[in-house]
Amino acid sequence: MLVLVEMFNALNALSEDGSLFLPGGTPPTANPWLLGAIALSLGLHSLILYVPVLAGIFGTAPLGRGEWTAVFLLSAPVILLDEVLKAVVEGISKIKPGNPLDEDCKMGALISKAQFDKVLSYVEIAKKDGAKLMTGGKPSDDPKLKGGFFFEPTVFADVTQDMRIANEEVFGPILSVMKWSDEEKMLADVNAVEYGLTGAVFSQNISTALKAARRIDSGYVWVNTAGGQALGTPYGGMKQSGYGRDKVIEEMLSNTHVKNIAIAL
Repeated sequence: MLVLVEMFNALNALSEDGSLFLPGGTPPTANPWLLGAIALSLGLHSLILYVPVLAGIFGTAPLGRGEWTAVFLLSAPVILLDEVLKAVVEGISKIKPGNPLDEDCKMGALISKAQFDKVLSYVEIAKKDGAKLMTGGKPSDDPKLKGGFFFEPTVFADVTQDMRIANEEVFGPILSVMKWSDEEKMLADVNAVEYGLTGAVFSQNISTALKAARRIDSGYVWVNTAGGQALGTPYGGMKQSGYGRDKVIEEMLSNTHVKNIAIAL
C-alpha cells in the first residue's frame, strides 16, 4: 500500500500550519488532518508501475526489472483531482516499454503470455465497470518489441472502490485513480482492500503523516519517501500480504524452536 498525504505543495496551496488553502487564499478547512491523496500498492507484481507523485516529480526506479511492489491505486481529494490526474497522466505517458538490457530502459516486459493476457483482460474489465481510460491500455506498438509481452503503462480515472480494478491484484502496469471528499470514507475504502504490504505517507505536517500511517492497514509505512528499507528494520505485510517479519532478529528466531528445560535440584 502506498499512501500519499497532503500533496498540496504541488499547487503551492499550503498554509504554514499544513492546512489546505485554495489558490485564491480561501480556506475550505482549517483541519491539518485533511488528507491529500492516497495510493495503494500490492506486493509480488510481475511488473512495476512505480509512481510516487509529489510536487509533480515522478520516481525514476526501473520498471519490470525484478521489482516486487507496484502502486495500483491513487485516491486524490476532489479539490486536487484535476491537477493530480494531469500530472500522473503526463508522467506515465512518457514511460515507454523497452529492452531491459538497455541502460536507458525504464520499463520491461510482462513475465509471460498468460500474464500479458490477464492484464489485457483487466483493461476490458475496468472499461466495463465504468472506469475511464486516460492513457495506455494496450500492447506496445514499438516494432522493435514485436512478439514480446510489452504493455504500455496504463492509467484509469473515475475508479470507485467497488470496481475489481481497485481491489484485485492485476500484476501489471495499471494505475487506478480515485477521488474522495470524506476522509473517513476514504480511509475505510483504503483499508477495505484485502492486501497491505507497504505504504508511504507524504505530508508537510508530521502529525498528519503519523495519524494517517497509524490508520492504514499496511505492514511497512514510509513517510515522505517511497521504496527502500533501512537495514535491521522489520519488513512484512498485513492481511493477505502475508504475516511475520523479515530482515530482523525475529526472522532468524522464527526458524528456531524454543525449548524449556526444567531442572529439579
